[in-house]
Amino acid sequence: MNCNKLHISGLCIAAATILASCASDDMPSDSGNASSRICFKQGDAVSYGEKCSDGRQYVLRSREGADTLCMRMETVDGIGNRDDNTRGYQVTNARDLTDFDCYAYVNDGGADKFYIEGEMFRNGGNAYYSDNVYFWPDRDMDFDFYAVAPADAKGLRRPTSPGDRSLSYTIPQNVADQSDLMFAANSVMHKANEKHPAVPLTFRHLLSAVKIKAGKTMPAGTLQSVTFEHVYSTASYDMKAGDWYGMGAAGTYTVTPNTAVSGEEGQEMLGGSNTLLMLPQQLAPAGSKPAVRMTIKYYDKVRKKTYSLSADLSGEWKMGQTHTYVLSITPEYELYFADNNNTHEADAHYCIIPIHITSSGLSRDGGWTLEITEGPESASLKSDLAPYEKSGYWIADDDNYKDYCKSMGVSPLRSRKVADTMAAGVAYLFLEENNTDSDIPITLELYPTKYPNVDYAKRKHEKWTITQHHPNWDANGIGWEAIEEETGETREFPYGFHWDRKVTYRSASTIGGINAWLIKMQLAMSGNDIPIFGTPIQYPPFIKVESVPKVGKRDYMRVTLDYSKANNVTDAGSFSDGLANTYSLYTFSGGNTLSTEEWLKSEGFVVESESGTNVSVAEYAAGICLRKNKFRIVSESYLGETSYTVKQLTADEIKWYLPATSQFSTVRVLNFGSGCTPMDGDYWTSTALGDNVSAYAWSDMAYSAPRMAGRRIRAVRRR
Repeated sequence: MNCNKLHISGLCIAAATILASCASDDMPSDSGNASSRICFKQGDAVSYGEKCSDGRQYVLRSREGADTLCMRMETVDGIGNRDDNTRGYQVTNARDLTDFDCYAYVNDGGADKFYIEGEMFRNGGNAYYSDNVYFWPDRDMDFDFYAVAPADAKGLRRPTSPGDRSLSYTIPQNVADQSDLMFAANSVMHKANEKHPAVPLTFRHLLSAVKIKAGKTMPAGTLQSVTFEHVYSTASYDMKAGDWYGMGAAGTYTVTPNTAVSGEEGQEMLGGSNTLLMLPQQLAPAGSKPAVRMTIKYYDKVRKKTYSLSADLSGEWKMGQTHTYVLSITPEYELYFADNNNTHEADAHYCIIPIHITSSGLSRDGGWTLEITEGPESASLKSDLAPYEKSGYWIADDDNYKDYCKSMGVSPLRSRKVADTMAAGVAYLFLEENNTDSDIPITLELYPTKYPNVDYAKRKHEKWTITQHHPNWDANGIGWEAIEEETGETREFPYGFHWDRKVTYRSASTIGGINAWLIKMQLAMSGNDIPIFGTPIQYPPFIKVESVPKVGKRDYMRVTLDYSKANNVTDAGSFSDGLANTYSLYTFSGGNTLSTEEWLKSEGFVVESESGTNVSVAEYAAGICLRKNKFRIVSESYLGETSYTVKQLTADEIKWYLPATSQFSTVRVLNFGSGCTPMDGDYWTSTALGDNVSAYAWSDMAYSAPRMAGRRIRAVRRR
């Protein structure tokens, strides 16, 4: 007679559980066939939305310090995965629904009665069986069917009389005892002698699941515990109306998962067997009940410290949804621009601008990132400078430049953002010239590398704005610098070419013949023709190689620089063409070779002896103006060794230069506005006198001055 038993089979569950039709050997093969037996079939599938965020962001704060934990909530329909059998019931597919209780209510003669009272149905493989058998009655009767799973859920009180159509539930304190309550309902208007197909039942989740996962900025460590306070722990569910009511006492729920966290974004920190299954409820304060409060206890493996961080929650835990809190710890840190060392102004020429940054508390978390968020596409940042760049050369970013930087052990990367871990760090902003009629704004943003979304912690990105001025164009189409050169506290420099300095440099250690030859190539290079190996080497007149290692042996190398032999300037006397004068001074001195001292120091040479006035011969008026242009690196290789030098500029490549005397005639009528250096005082022109002692300066008019006297400098370019 088991053919008369109630059968339920073919369950299909996707986040919510759906009962399927009867389909066993004892039931009709077509679930749509009419039958005198009461059975159930699959109901319509429940539609589920995409994962979404409620838009709320929370900051969990520590009582012990300034550390913060940034948090947002994601919500998805359905209840999450079941990891194992060590906890209460979680339904994620048909196999999980092991049993349920069924209640069938009828009205008989005006009185409510149970037709089926809490009958348990168990999974028998391909069907669900009850111990008792139920048939459709032979008279008219209206049925209300209710099913509750699991049948043995702890904390659940079932209906006790036909007049009771409610469930009462108290959330167990132990997360392992919390069950994923499932509920289904349907009604049938039965007529006497009517046969029915299987009754459809569609199950849905009654509770809210709560999980936690790692966000973008979660350091490696251990999630030790999670506590929710002021949580409604008891309530009743109206099976007919389909909602919860009568929220009762508020309780505290703590989970101690001790989850090992790798720091990878998206890792589930609280879930699976530790998923909290809570009553649906509003989280904000309600009457005398405070807001639900969440406290995280987390051990940070990186900083070797334990956080205890709390925040009051808002929003709602909705029935049948999984609410996942995405956590990101932002540690106590300091990060800001060093205002006293930085500038808000940049000139129109090619610029390398140091950006000084102060930070603390970030060295173990990837340090800080500086990013250009506004400015021309040509603007870039670099974390360190190669020796030529430290000497003031703005070098084109090509393959030779990259190879040169690598040979110096310096990163060649110039990009829109740089990162570092230094507490007192410096990044370098590279700006190409602005030869337009408008100023260009550049905005830099500073933020922790591992915590780019610091707005979650109520911390905004630090911002620094720089204005790159355009040339101050005069009536003759000459564009003047807006900001004067400054080194330390001085704005005055010599014209040069009347030096008496003599210095001998010696290699710090012994070197081999090939290395010595490459150094000699550097000393001989004017940046144009590189001597062929084995041919006589011609040096600029002020450079003398005193000694080099003999072939096949290592020895010290000595080089003497006698700048008194670079004073005979004969072709820089134009009163109207500053570019021609500047180019003559540049090429007379051997192109870039007046920077030889700085280069020798970068190669490890040390001063052996020196005499005369100890001044930097590289800091002469025309040379300072020349280094406002763009240069290129050239190289020469021999026997696997490569030498790099700055290519000498051609006259056409020089854009910025020292103006001649007559070019100053229109400058007084120019207005140098906010952020610019007023044009007053005494300035060097590029025009030299023929006595090899003096050059022309200008202050309302041209006058001669000793070449080594200090004067101000203002570079210009043609439109």
